[in-house]
Amino acid sequence: MMLTQFVRALFSSGPILIEFDRRTIHVRDIASRKSESYPACVDIGGSEGNRKIIADGESRGNATATDRVWPFDHPRMVLHDFVVAEKLVQESIRRMHTNRFIRPSPIVILHSLVDWDGGLTEIEKRALLELAYSAGAREAYVWQGRRLTDSAIQSGRYKE
Repeated sequence: MMLTQFVRALFSSGPILIEFDRRTIHVRDIASRKSESYPACVDIGGSEGNRKIIADGESRGNATATDRVWPFDHPRMVLHDFVVAEKLVQESIRRMHTNRFIRPSPIVILHSLVDWDGGLTEIEKRALLELAYSAGAREAYVWQGRRLTDSAIQSGRYKE
């Protein structure tokens, strides 16, 4: 483990569960029991070649936005837009750790609430893991199945 990851891990409180469907994201910090739900979308603005995210799902109705992107809303796949989904996961981690001087590097558990025929493919699982790691996770897991309870997460059931 790199020194920066080790230091960031010292300031992380515990696992963060991120559950999402096509239009909503639910985030829960297991240690602090803090949770939030909000639209899984971002507003994008700027001209072609200079586009940037200008608001997340809670800052809806931005007058300068040229497009609204729902990164988990695709009829056949778990991800529609990797970069936008990464920013949403980063923001979700930040929201759970608002009073931190050093940006934490938590354990992140991603759980798609959409019932995919046949489950997620290995490619989709890998994309979700990469999504969590690129958003700053120290460890990342993809959970499929029933919703996890706090006690199941604390016991490490998500590692199965």
